[in-house]
Amino acid sequence: MIRSLGIGLLAAAALILQSVWPSGVWAEGTTSDTNKLKQIQQEKQQAEKKVDAAQSELSAAKEKVDQIEKEIGSIDDQIAKHKADLQKSQRELKQKQEKFNTVVARMYQQGQSHYLAFMLNADSFNDFLARFELVRIVLKREKNVLDGYKKAQSDIEKQIKTIEQKKKEKEPYLKKAQAELANYTAVYNQHASKLKQLKHDETVTKEAIERKNRAVRAAKSSGTSYGTGKLAWPQPGGTVTSPFGYRSGRMHEGIDIGNSIGSPILAADNGEVVLTKSDPGGYGYYVVIDHGNGLKTLYAHMYPSTVTVSVGERVRKGQRIASVGNNGRSTGPHLHFETHKNGTPVNPMKYY
Repeated sequence: MIRSLGIGLLAAAALILQSVWPSGVWAEGTTSDTNKLKQIQQEKQQAEKKVDAAQSELSAAKEKVDQIEKEIGSIDDQIAKHKADLQKSQRELKQKQEKFNTVVARMYQQGQSHYLAFMLNADSFNDFLARFELVRIVLKREKNVLDGYKKAQSDIEKQIKTIEQKKKEKEPYLKKAQAELANYTAVYNQHASKLKQLKHDETVTKEAIERKNRAVRAAKSSGTSYGTGKLAWPQPGGTVTSPFGYRSGRMHEGIDIGNSIGSPILAADNGEVVLTKSDPGGYGYYVVIDHGNGLKTLYAHMYPSTVTVSVGERVRKGQRIASVGNNGRSTGPHLHFETHKNGTPVNPMKYY
C-alpha cells in the first residue's frame, strides 16, 4: 500500500513538473536519439540560414568581380582596336617617313638655289609670281608632311598611354573584389560543408530511431495479456527531464527520467522480455517488455552488465531489470522510457 502510494505520488509529481516547467528546462540534459535529432535539426536550420546568407554575399561578390571583369574586358577590346589602328597608322607613318626622307634628300641635293633658279627663269613678272606661288605651295606641302608625321606619332603615343592608364586604374579594384570573392567562397564552403554533415547526421539519427521502432515492432509478442494495464513508475526517485511529444516541431518518442548511475530500473508491468539490444551509437543497451494487448515498454541507455533479464523471461511488475546508465548517445545518466501501443510510440504518462 505504501509502495503504491509512493509511486502514485512520484507520477503525480512528474505530471505537475511537466505542466509547469518551461520547455528549456525540460530539454536540458536530454540524451536520447530523438533529442539528438532535435539538436541536429536545430543546428541544420541555423546552418541553412548561414548558407543562404553566405550564398547571398557570395553572389554579390561574384557580380562585383564580373562587373569589373566586364569593364576590363571592354578596355581590352579597346586596346585590341587601337592596336589594329596602330598597325594601320604605322603603315601610314612608314609611307610618310619614306616621303619625308625623299623630300629631305631632294632639299639636300638641290639646295635652296634650285627654288630660286626656278623663279628667276620666269618669262614675265606674272610668270614669276605664278612660280613663286607654286614654290610656296610645294614648301607648305612638304612642311605638312613633316607636321603630319609628328602629329600621328604623338596621337598614337597618347592613345596607348590613355588606354594603359585606364586598365591600371581598374586592376586594384579587381584584385580587391577577387580577394573578397575568395573570402566569401571560403565562408560559403565552410557553412555548406557543415550543412552537408548535419544532413548526414540527421539521416543517420532518423535511421537509428526507425531501427529502434522496427526492432520493437518486430519483437515477437505472445498474444498473452500479462499486464494490468496500469504501469508502475519505472525509475523510483527519478525526475522527468524531457517529456513526450513535439517540441519546436520535433517529436520526442518517450520520456527521459534522470537519476544517478546505478539507480534501479523496474519493470513497469507484468510481461515477457521480447528484445534486448545493443545500440552503442544511439540508445546504448535497451530492453523491450511485451505486456500484452499490443502494449510494450522500452528501457534504454543501460550498461549491459547491469541488465538482469534476458529474452523469453517473464517479469513481474516492479521487478528490477537493470540500472540507470549513461550508455550510447547520452550526455548524462538517465532512463529513456517509451511505451508502444500496437507498434506506435505513445505518451507513457497516459498510463499514470
